[in-house]
Amino acid sequence: TASPVTGILSCRMIAANGEVLDATEIPLRVSPFSKAAPINLPKSLSTPDDPTRAFVSVCIKNNDKTIAKNAYFFCPDKQFQWPIADIDLQISPNDEQNAWDVTLTSQAPLRDLQLTPPQAADISDNFLTLLPNEPEEIRIVYRGSPPPVRTPLEIFSANQACNPD
Repeated sequence: TASPVTGILSCRMIAANGEVLDATEIPLRVSPFSKAAPINLPKSLSTPDDPTRAFVSVCIKNNDKTIAKNAYFFCPDKQFQWPIADIDLQISPNDEQNAWDVTLTSQAPLRDLQLTPPQAADISDNFLTLLPNEPEEIRIVYRGSPPPVRTPLEIFSANQACNPD
């Protein structure tokens, strides 16, 4: 961008059960029209003891606003030891925008979380990684009148695909 980017880079090694194994925060400044220099992370954040049971979450924040975030898994989804995850789902109608405001929370990580609304709609975010104990807010804007909030919302994730019941 034409503007500098400043913020805090937060890195966490998270176990499959949601426990934070290690974490660090690094001040970050990137000049306009450039890229950040590589950052050497400590071994505890770059090399898990068991790559099938831990992953790294990175997030860049500026004034408590998230600029970018990502999760890095050290093995393919089918090899990761996904826990069974219960999802806390809160739906609030947003009548002004023909929408549902959805908040999702889980004690365990969920990978490639997909929401399928009960009728045609636009979704603000989909196929996301839900981090443990970190609520994600998603808006579902219906193309017509929204269905009643009690209408089921289909939820699917890599956890289910890799751990079929």
